[in-house]
Amino acid sequence: LQSWPQMRKWLVELADLNKNDAPQALAIDTIDWMVQRIVEHVVHDLDPKAGDDLTSTLGTAHGGYFKAREIVQNIVYRDLLPMLNAVAETGAAIILLAHAANTKMTTPEGYDQRLASPDLPHWIAPPFIEWADCVLYAHRRDDQRLLLTEGTNVILAKNRYSLPAEIELSWPALMQAMSERKAEEMLDLAMERGLASRIRAGSAMVYVKNRYGVAGDKALWAAALLARDPQANVQDIAKQVDISQRYVRQIRNAMGGTDPEPAVENKGLTAELDAELELSSSAASSGTQIGNL
Repeated sequence: LQSWPQMRKWLVELADLNKNDAPQALAIDTIDWMVQRIVEHVVHDLDPKAGDDLTSTLGTAHGGYFKAREIVQNIVYRDLLPMLNAVAETGAAIILLAHAANTKMTTPEGYDQRLASPDLPHWIAPPFIEWADCVLYAHRRDDQRLLLTEGTNVILAKNRYSLPAEIELSWPALMQAMSERKAEEMLDLAMERGLASRIRAGSAMVYVKNRYGVAGDKALWAAALLARDPQANVQDIAKQVDISQRYVRQIRNAMGGTDPEPAVENKGLTAELDAELELSSSAASSGTQIGNL
């Protein structure tokens, strides 16, 4: 793809795909060169006086006074970013790769500082940085290739997922970190709404689903084991949880009853919680386990 019109046509076609046909990820390599193609389109294609004149610039095109910059900004705000949002709605992850540059930036307090940041012109970088959920900085430390997810006094980085400050530079490592955080947020919301509890199971802390008629750490632990394997041996569960076999049978009987209908606002969360924990049972943070609910 050699020009912005070609790139735009490609994005429109991707945005029109249904979720079954859409790609899992869209990578633009690189966004700084895509912006350059937009600049060339504005300066040469959209200005009838410029044509192929190589002396035409952002400062002289469209009557001068850097009006061309405003047109580029319009394309980014009103065309490019909305199209990227449309592609994201198909389920695709949007990855904007960029070269790094040492650039001077002004803080909201008015102080100038130099940061390693995406190699974008200062007048067009903010919308991309604000739009992205994550701005990750790749660097090498000894033999390790790492992603920095949090900004420092010399590096521009951010993330909206409460990721670890450093992650191995690999797609699986990034997806694992995001999945762990998603599971934690789901569990926090479930506990807030009384749908789950965090209990001690032996030497570990685990999350288990709250069940009608079942209360207490040991009872909830036994209920989680019974939910995982309804045909489990009562004697084995009693020994593992350190309760009587009679109590295990009482819990099994209580679970065989009818749970009260969950509140309307919790119905979707209950289904999503079950699915999330089933898929993410191995993605708990270090030292924490997620019970199979």
